[in-house]
Amino acid sequence: MTAVEEILFCSPRDPMAATLVEELSQALRNLTGDDGRSSFSEADAETPNSAFVVLLQNGAPVACGALRPLQDDCAEIKRMYSRRPGGGLAVLLALERRARELGYREICLSTRKINDRAVSFYRKHGYVIAEPYGKYRESDLSVCFSKRLLPNA
Repeated sequence: MTAVEEILFCSPRDPMAATLVEELSQALRNLTGDDGRSSFSEADAETPNSAFVVLLQNGAPVACGALRPLQDDCAEIKRMYSRRPGGGLAVLLALERRARELGYREICLSTRKINDRAVSFYRKHGYVIAEPYGKYRESDLSVCFSKRLLPNA
């Protein structure tokens, strides 16, 4: 049976989203010793030029991600997480589409170097290592990525 997928734009405070974000925090804590919460607040994804998405498969939440303003033409991806293979790509593509709709020309993000799965995932999907930005300028633990967004892609 083929899964029925749906992208839901919602608040990260929505119970479906909050469950996924909590799972992500626990997974990050187990992997890195830091749950990542200090780098994101729910309000970050509730501003006019931001978004939070949940991927539903057969009505069940399986993946999430956030988009927030970083600079005038650059958005930042935060809180990407998927319970199932393929879920992360569906969320990433939805966030990239939304970023284009909001007028962003670039997406930036940071992840921990130790998070091999995330590093490989972003590289596989066109993200390149970028200059550290913001609080990541002083971090030897993180690696920053960016991707130029092509119009109408």
